[in-house]
Amino acid sequence: MTDQVLLNRNLIERVCVGDIVTRSADLYPERPAIIDGQRQLNYRELNDQANRLGHALIGLGLKNQDVVAVMARNSLEFLVSYFACAKAGLICSPVNLALRSEEVGYCLRDSKARVLIVESVLAPGLTGLPEQLPDLRHIFVTGDERPSLTKLTGTFDDLLEQGSTAELEVLIQDRDPVQLIYTSGTTGHPKGVLTSHLAVTFAAMSNALATRMVPGMTLLGTLPLFHCAALNSNAVPILLGGGTLIL
Repeated sequence: MTDQVLLNRNLIERVCVGDIVTRSADLYPERPAIIDGQRQLNYRELNDQANRLGHALIGLGLKNQDVVAVMARNSLEFLVSYFACAKAGLICSPVNLALRSEEVGYCLRDSKARVLIVESVLAPGLTGLPEQLPDLRHIFVTGDERPSLTKLTGTFDDLLEQGSTAELEVLIQDRDPVQLIYTSGTTGHPKGVLTSHLAVTFAAMSNALATRMVPGMTLLGTLPLFHCAALNSNAVPILLGGGTLIL
């Protein structure tokens, strides 16, 4: 069986978190998906941006299951980054914003994150950390400000512009990890928890069914997206069901 045949079969049979927004964009392209203050994305736009960012991350040289860390408050950029990683076969590692600077550094070092996407208002907390992270190659900031950070490559929008809206066709296995979330570290160093595409998708389906998240439903997301409760039990299920998530 050729590589292309294997890929074509994988695209049909697999369970992939990135395919959630692909399907929702096909079913509800103009329906509002995410509202973030004065900004919003419909499902077509969310899917396009996730594809663009996924292509751009692969264009940086990232390989299957490389880690992309995201340090941001609840925002469009957070979720675009999450689904981009899922589509590209990468692992998204949200940074717990309640951690101290040295704990953030520990998590980034332990995860061997290759790329860090950080909200500009949070960037000052990273001062001095990039030099201590040998695996980190690129930092991109959301917003227009460019903080003085070693390894700063550009803005989130700069990176987004480098990608294509074409659907990513990447071989992804059901049990490949899609997210790496660290514990709070109350009894020692934070511990990284890897969760698979299969686990996240089944959690999303279960929550969507249990809470009847259907097209037209609106969910106010008040919990931080860096926590699995907000991400896997609120955000992903409402987007699977074709509803609207307000951040």
